[in-house]
Amino acid sequence: MQLSVVQETVQRRSQQIVDLLRRLIKVESYNPPGNEDRVAEVVAEELEEHGIPYKLLYSDEHRANIVARIKFGGSRARLLFCGHMDTVPPGDLDKWRYHPLSAELEGGRVYGRGSADMKSGLAAIVTVAALLADSEVLSANLEGELLLAVVADEEMGSEYGMKFLVEKIPQELRADYAIIAEPSGSRKIGKTIVIGEKGDYAVNITFHGRQAHSSTPFLGDNAVEKACKFAANLHKLKLRSVKSPITKLEYAKQLAGRMGWLAMIKSSLKRGEGTSSMLKALTEPVISATMIHGGFKSNVIPERCTVTVDFRVLPGHTERDVVEAVRELASKLGLGEPSLEFEVKVEPSLLKGGEILVERLTSLVERIYGEAPLKVLMPGASDARFLRNQLGVPTVQFGPGDAEAAHAIDEYVEVDDLLKATQVYLALAKSLLTGEQSANSKSPLK
Repeated sequence: MQLSVVQETVQRRSQQIVDLLRRLIKVESYNPPGNEDRVAEVVAEELEEHGIPYKLLYSDEHRANIVARIKFGGSRARLLFCGHMDTVPPGDLDKWRYHPLSAELEGGRVYGRGSADMKSGLAAIVTVAALLADSEVLSANLEGELLLAVVADEEMGSEYGMKFLVEKIPQELRADYAIIAEPSGSRKIGKTIVIGEKGDYAVNITFHGRQAHSSTPFLGDNAVEKACKFAANLHKLKLRSVKSPITKLEYAKQLAGRMGWLAMIKSSLKRGEGTSSMLKALTEPVISATMIHGGFKSNVIPERCTVTVDFRVLPGHTERDVVEAVRELASKLGLGEPSLEFEVKVEPSLLKGGEILVERLTSLVERIYGEAPLKVLMPGASDARFLRNQLGVPTVQFGPGDAEAAHAIDEYVEVDDLLKATQVYLALAKSLLTGEQSANSKSPLK
């Protein structure tokens, strides 16, 4: 099948795709509290209209998840598309140009909370399922299965969403390939394919001292001073050396190909948000002291003080690495042995296998968007980690939306980006569910 047929099919459906996105945005699903069940109703209506069987699974009251499946026969690959229904809250409404639930369409953009992250991706993957269910031409020669996982609670850790599904029905999520339809890339660097994610360990580190009257501090041992000394020397903390899956040089070559060497060098010289700072965030651990709590009265030397440190670590780092590095630094500074409590544990994850997925996705993005996507490691986390780490599913992240617009005031998605991402998903499904599945095989799409 010609790629142009896929593109024309999506273009003819463009108004319905935009309308679906706007319907999804208009349903509030701020998390907390979540309440994704009303968004699930919209998705379920769409699936029912196109005869797509699905399961509705509740992890708690109002916390709905949907797993849908289209079987094409044969025993070829299983391709899983994933999207979450919840969004972050909007913040100060007075700062929004349009109400975050208005789904305003203006200037080729749809505005609203979740437009980029990630109801646009959700609209795109549901549309692809509908197109394949409706069209004998599009589904001709397809074998295997197309799966949809439409989940709750991604913005608050996935306890009621993907984590719940992986624990409850892991066999129904096992696939040969998976796409998380989160926004990827930005207007500055173009589209990206996310092949892995850094982990996040938020650790409460409690230093211990001895209580005394503040008029005779030498009789006590000030835990606040210990915590402050530790935080001030955090730059000296050394985690076990782990090589980044994508090195700074590899990133630089990709960026130079996109921006040109001169533009990249100029960007790297900018303080704060330049290329150099971003490359560091993508290739090295990032460690930040974010909160400190200690003492209970102004005239009492505190015996306890807790500093919370956020560790963004590379794939290959473990919880044990963090514990050992903290204790080593505390010992070197003469602060005794602090107590450690992990408030957040988000394991890093990395694509394993899936060469065909990356190869064909890269080719399709280049053909449809007009430029090759960058391969990146994401500084944050998504539901991909559960599929990679718990189920061993080769998983990447690619979707419509500017990542810099996600969670922002006046969040938006470009309609053109939404339609092109839908074209990519449809073409990818055609490619992976048709033809030979080997690393050297070419896509059957011409």
